[in-house]
Amino acid sequence: MYIDAHCHIGENMQELNKTSVKFALVNSATEYDWQKIIKLSKLNIGFVGAIGFHPWYIKDLKKGWQNRLKELLIENPELSIGEIGLDKYKPDIDMQEQVFIEQLNIACELQRTVSLHCVGAWDKVLQVFKSFQKRLPKYIICHSFNGSLDILNKLVKNYGSYISYSPMVIKSESDKVKNLIKETPKDKLLIESDSSDTSLCLQVADFIATIRPEEDIKNQIYKNGLLVIRNGQIA
Repeated sequence: MYIDAHCHIGENMQELNKTSVKFALVNSATEYDWQKIIKLSKLNIGFVGAIGFHPWYIKDLKKGWQNRLKELLIENPELSIGEIGLDKYKPDIDMQEQVFIEQLNIACELQRTVSLHCVGAWDKVLQVFKSFQKRLPKYIICHSFNGSLDILNKLVKNYGSYISYSPMVIKSESDKVKNLIKETPKDKLLIESDSSDTSLCLQVADFIATIRPEEDIKNQIYKNGLLVIRNGQIA
């Protein structure tokens, strides 16, 4: 069995029970997705919801979004927060950071798993994490990770982050990616599809198994996934 640590809503989302993917964390991009994701997560077919504002879409923010987000998270304690973060190559990085911090504050207050998007802005993310110190949630998923080894070590050692690899990241099969996978602690490894086709995460599991031939590697990744998608409530 597999757990997709980061997927997105799409037309084929109800097909999960026909695959070897048992659970999947389905992320929102904007407020428009929130109710759809909540409805999907209540169907009891393996999807767990994450709601929040993706940094690409902060132009779609509407007044009072923080209160609406927090209220929905309180009403639905199974939900995580995501996909949130920073993207250096998209507009309004200062506003992105403000929105990211506001969402992270809610995550800290409610102690919910965070699904983190970061492109080219790990220095800013680490500065934000440092400002939160021990308030950070226990479970932070660094989705589709492709940063440096130094960043990986800081995320894991300083903040206990989980490192998730996607089909896009492993596609290059580069020495850098292979080294990142080798150096990621076994109890912090996750796989994801980053797609509405959750079966794509199996490609990542197979690729990791070629780099990390430990007998129990896939089972460990599954256990890690159980922890993060339900805020540690599944053992």
